[in-house]
Amino acid sequence: MQLTLTTLALLSASIASAAPAPIAHGPGLSSSPTFNLVYMSVGNAPKPVNCLNDIKLWYATATYPNITLTPTYSSAALFYKYASDGRIATGSSGIMFDSTGTTGAIPTRQPIELGMNNGTAGTDIMLNGSGVPTLWHENRDVLFQACMGEDGEVVLSYVKPSQRRLKECASVEMVAMCPGTKTLAMEGAQMGKPIDVPCVPQMAEWIAAGEVGNVVK
Repeated sequence: MQLTLTTLALLSASIASAAPAPIAHGPGLSSSPTFNLVYMSVGNAPKPVNCLNDIKLWYATATYPNITLTPTYSSAALFYKYASDGRIATGSSGIMFDSTGTTGAIPTRQPIELGMNNGTAGTDIMLNGSGVPTLWHENRDVLFQACMGEDGEVVLSYVKPSQRRLKECASVEMVAMCPGTKTLAMEGAQMGKPIDVPCVPQMAEWIAAGEVGNVVK
């Protein structure tokens, strides 16, 4: 299910649907050189990963060598986009996944990995059809899935075009959320100069619930 601005309860109900665009400064959106990647649970994760149904917000974090999901904001990784051909990284490690080869109906459970001083080209933050900034690859609003890892962690993996998710995994859409503080927003970029991307501002009610960090002033 594609996230909408209404589902996120972050943007005005009057915002128009947007076609994919590399960056936006529309109503309710901001932009930042760094961001968090967030999955907002819709309560339909299958039994192997039904822990995702208990907490609304899950953050991508670097559990080397993989990207995993955590409900703890203080453990969230700070990401940034660099390079003209589009790459997403945290610190000195880029997001890497196999986007080549067969596009058969069944994906693998191979986790998205972190590559030291490297990253998969064509990865970007763009607006989905509902105007929400999400993680894309090669101009596609791609599908990711969250699966239970061998050590009890929830790992993120890539689903190629034409594939369907594994039944024991949850379909997830990763939203770019503006970081908690301006100081935090300028840390961590070690693989190149960060490029501004669109992001969803944090909401005060999330702060009150202890689900995110400080609101960007």
